[in-house]
Amino acid sequence: MTPAQRDDLMGTLTDIDERFSGSLHVSARSLNGTGAVELNSTAPVATASVIKIPILLTALRHAELGRIDLDRVSSPARDHGVQGSGILRLLRSDLQVTFEDLLVLMIATSDNIATNAVLAEIPGGVDEVNRMMDAVGLRRIRLRNPVDLDLIADDPELLGVAPVNQLRALMDAVQSRTAVSPWVSGRAEQILTTQLYLDQVTKFYKVNPYAAELAALAPLTVASKTGFVPGTRVDAGIVRWRTGGFVYACAAVGSLDESFASDAEPSLALADAGVALLEAFWTGPDIPLVPGAHRHV
Repeated sequence: MTPAQRDDLMGTLTDIDERFSGSLHVSARSLNGTGAVELNSTAPVATASVIKIPILLTALRHAELGRIDLDRVSSPARDHGVQGSGILRLLRSDLQVTFEDLLVLMIATSDNIATNAVLAEIPGGVDEVNRMMDAVGLRRIRLRNPVDLDLIADDPELLGVAPVNQLRALMDAVQSRTAVSPWVSGRAEQILTTQLYLDQVTKFYKVNPYAAELAALAPLTVASKTGFVPGTRVDAGIVRWRTGGFVYACAAVGSLDESFASDAEPSLALADAGVALLEAFWTGPDIPLVPGAHRHV
């Protein structure tokens, strides 16, 4: 990224921030370290479900050390009932799944029952997740409680809080295989590719989530976790393509639009920011964006 390209990117992001009814927070960096951008990136924000990435890493570390059995079967809906996102609350309470299934459900469908079941198996629970973030040097990423919608209804920060620059640094550590250990980082990125809610930063990217199954070529891949609460959207991830890529963490906070629609203002603010990031970091001939991908906020 040239200085002129970075200036153009900052100008676009600043314009989105000014038009958005809340505040836009962006931290992004190219995988080769040749370009980076920061906007309001040091202010702490409610993480929403993006805090499930530290939970994932902590659980995988304990599995790597033999303290958690990924094949252990349980009935999480029976013991960890909680409302909100996910699929387990819609299924039979005696449904049995493995611990590894819980990790995938926690990311792919942002399943809250799976999340609390995972936390319950981690020795030390919430405190251990925060200790793991301390160990990787990201002391401002804080998990505060298991998922409890009644608890966080008036204050989403009671689930988790972090500045986007530290969330982006965490994704950078995952992609470089330095988050906790190479195995933990690699397995975490694999699980993050199962994310089904690609409706924020990568909303307008030409992502084919079925490319591997169909043996199809895909212009890029995304490994990410999104989160939402009324008026706020948060997204952190890794975008890769054959000749490059970037890591990012973005948040659109405090919107007057508190709906959960896919075209709610905070979702579109992040989508606009995502378009600007891909245009700035892309190193191939044709930027893989869907038609009509520009300026919605």
